[in-house]
Amino acid sequence: MAGIYFHIPYCRKACHYCDFHFSVNQKNKGELMQSMIEELRIQRNFFSVLDKSTPIETIYFGGGTPSLSSKKELSDLIETVYTIFPVSNNPEITIECNPDDLSSDYCNDLFALGFNRASIGIQSFDDHFLSVLNRSHNAQKAFESIDNIVHAGINNVSIDLMYGLPEQSNDHWLKQLAQVRDLPIQHLSCYNLTIESNTVFGKRVKQKLMQEPDDEVAGKQFEQLMEWADENSFEHYEISNLAKAGFQSQHNSAYWLNKPYLGIGPSAHSYNTVHRFHNFSSNARYVQQLNNKQQWYEIEELDHADKVNDYLLTSLRANWGIDLNYVEDTYGAKEKDRILTILKTIDHEHYHISSDAKVTLSKKGKLWSDRIALEIFLDHEY
Repeated sequence: MAGIYFHIPYCRKACHYCDFHFSVNQKNKGELMQSMIEELRIQRNFFSVLDKSTPIETIYFGGGTPSLSSKKELSDLIETVYTIFPVSNNPEITIECNPDDLSSDYCNDLFALGFNRASIGIQSFDDHFLSVLNRSHNAQKAFESIDNIVHAGINNVSIDLMYGLPEQSNDHWLKQLAQVRDLPIQHLSCYNLTIESNTVFGKRVKQKLMQEPDDEVAGKQFEQLMEWADENSFEHYEISNLAKAGFQSQHNSAYWLNKPYLGIGPSAHSYNTVHRFHNFSSNARYVQQLNNKQQWYEIEELDHADKVNDYLLTSLRANWGIDLNYVEDTYGAKEKDRILTILKTIDHEHYHISSDAKVTLSKKGKLWSDRIALEIFLDHEY
């Protein structure tokens, strides 16, 4: 299994919390999109370290705001993938969207192009908090976008919601989740607001114009999310992701299952099971390097500790957990013993070891997932 990710680095406006690579200036967008097609062509042998017949099973458009792309721009990229790579009979093809882009006509175009999954960045159903976040849509547009995408025939719909927002009460968060229950949504990605230094929120915190999010409040809202998921038939299959049965994100799950993927576009990441690659996070430099047939990415060779830690972090966050037998077979018995020794020092209420040697987090442990991962990480000097 392999996947392709497109990073479309454009947005209408800058959200106050966002630290991703993007630009609000679309002046040279056409040239950049052509460079992405050129990158695809150059990378036709990217998966050669694997079986050359390995099919592309997922295609994912992220950003930025991919829904700012025209039908032709999206079509050109998809057609190039099909021309260059073997593609499975029914690939999952996802596009991240802003609600205000999802007119009926645009949704129909997406369906015609073969998109069968949409991830809509709603963040909140409350106009006040949408304004605080500097989102470009309002609550009415949020509801309309879901209606339009479903009526177009795309029935695998995911939405993003944020919690831990400034002055957001626990009751308010529960009301946001209550909205989901009555909508045709199969997947939910929920993110705790984090303050990044180079964002508007980061600058406000530094200037003491805004307080850091309250960890205790955010923790309570995460617990409410887990309770809500149990009550509404959503499987909490990864720390930030919940889905109804059969609707887990295949593309993102492949990341967590250590599958290879090719990232196209400025700031996109790639992984071929041997190396990690990171495209330059500059639109102009990315285009220039490709035009000049020069390297447009940085490469990182993974050592033993990198591979172990990548596996531990991603597996621990997911409901399938760390497979200690896989650890032993892949990384050695010494590594399995090291993990078991460290786990004995961690509160047993935070995790469970099954009879088939899988380590999974309890609900309480999910609150401390990153900290627990750090505890069991393999030091590079080990």
